[in-house]
Amino acid sequence: MNFLETAISAVAPGWALRREVSRQRMEILQGLRAYDGAAQGRRLKNWNASGTDGDAEISANADRLRNRARDLVRNNPHAAKAVTILADNLVGEGIIPRANTGDPEKDKEINALFDNWSKKCDLAGMATFYTKQYQAVRGMVEGGEMLARKQVYRPKIVDPDNPLVGLQIQLLEPDFLDTTKTSAKGKQSVVSGIVFDQKGARLGYWLRSKHPGSSNTQGGSTESTLVKADEIAHLYEAQRPTIRGVTWLAPGIVTMRDADEYDQAELVRKKIEACVVAIVTPGEDDPNDTGITSKVTDANGNVLERFEPGVIAYSRGGKQINFNNPSVSAGYEPFTRTMLRKIAAALRIPYEFLTGDLSTVNFSSARVGIIEFRRFVRAIQQHFIIPMFCQPIWDWFIETAQLQGLIEDGVTIPVKWVPPKFEFINPIDDVKADILAIRAGLKSWRDVVSSYGYDPDEVASEIQAINLLLDEYGIILDSDPRYTTQQGLMQQFEKELDQEGDVVAPADEGAAKKPAAKSSTKAPAAKPAAKKKATAK
Repeated sequence: MNFLETAISAVAPGWALRREVSRQRMEILQGLRAYDGAAQGRRLKNWNASGTDGDAEISANADRLRNRARDLVRNNPHAAKAVTILADNLVGEGIIPRANTGDPEKDKEINALFDNWSKKCDLAGMATFYTKQYQAVRGMVEGGEMLARKQVYRPKIVDPDNPLVGLQIQLLEPDFLDTTKTSAKGKQSVVSGIVFDQKGARLGYWLRSKHPGSSNTQGGSTESTLVKADEIAHLYEAQRPTIRGVTWLAPGIVTMRDADEYDQAELVRKKIEACVVAIVTPGEDDPNDTGITSKVTDANGNVLERFEPGVIAYSRGGKQINFNNPSVSAGYEPFTRTMLRKIAAALRIPYEFLTGDLSTVNFSSARVGIIEFRRFVRAIQQHFIIPMFCQPIWDWFIETAQLQGLIEDGVTIPVKWVPPKFEFINPIDDVKADILAIRAGLKSWRDVVSSYGYDPDEVASEIQAINLLLDEYGIILDSDPRYTTQQGLMQQFEKELDQEGDVVAPADEGAAKKPAAKSSTKAPAAKPAAKKKATAK
């Protein structure tokens, strides 16, 4: 209470109480008592937080952030490694599409057609579809976004046995987007070079025909033309409802720059200390003038205006040698480790991945960090990479193939995407856990195979082909569950053969002899291709 309020409370306590209650209510309404982070005291008075939307923030800062991020990737080893780590985990060998119509033969034909096209989808003939995935994701991480443009053409050579879909993909960096195009006319609006209708649906992109920073001054123009939105796949991470993306390095740009400057300052200091090996000074009891001259010379009397490694400096009347002992930076390593942890947090990757420093982790802590990182990777794959980049290109492929008559027209071709597998942390335990999950009904065999980065139908087909080949030669592997148990013991059945020698149902459907005590390598007497499967305990 101030003096006035004290006086009022002495004369009119009721009035003073009402004033205090009103003041507290006003503080609550103003957010001064609701959240400490909303306080306006001396401590936070210089915190200027804007209330602009995500698009306004990106349009004002995206270009500068992108250029600085690219400079860091070119010159900062940790930034370069972070971009590579993210691209390796998000895409790796590639996110593979597999047709999922329900007809195995039809799916096989479409998948073969896509696999053939994926090798020749680049305009320059230098990249596959999965290479473009990798480049697009690297561009998204480094520059914030990437554009893929549809290019349809007519193949010059038509091979009925090996047809080629006339579609090619052109990757464009965000620099091609003409962000100067911003206007609102009638029912359409243009924001940062992207055209929208009244409902917010994208109608087109204003794209330059040439990179504005290209070193090739011959041919082409930086003038922009309007390209339909259905010919563009726009990949970016939308953390807010924004129309464009921002570099993933943005939260760590200042920290990485500060870390670089700190390393440089420490290096310069060490170099300066290492330049002067020794200084020759007068002795303590020297009767001559012991003052140091304004000029320092070397052994030949040359005045030193610049220090170089290995210099021995002489002061006036110098007779005693004092060797230089460079100091030790005791806090360099802890400070550097702290800065790298901040950088890793900003880039959303584990510190151990960024630095390769495993000195402070054990198996359990490393496993927890890897699991959390993999959850982040799956989220980015499912929310952005697949729906914003992979799926549009698949739709272009199907549409072009149908126009060429390679796929039945007017039919929707569902697709399932198989992301790259994650390497086992503990292979034996991880596989045993998957086996137990399948046996307990918690996972299906298809789900487990897909989690390893393989197509279940292809794996099943390969297993079938291998089993037929082994049976043809009468070979029983110790790992074949049709004949051996998990412990390597031979499975034995009471078999009933037909006239052709094939196995039919057992004499007693529910009865099967116990496995023999010792494993056997004897080939089966008859072909194992059963007309009805035999069961064993």
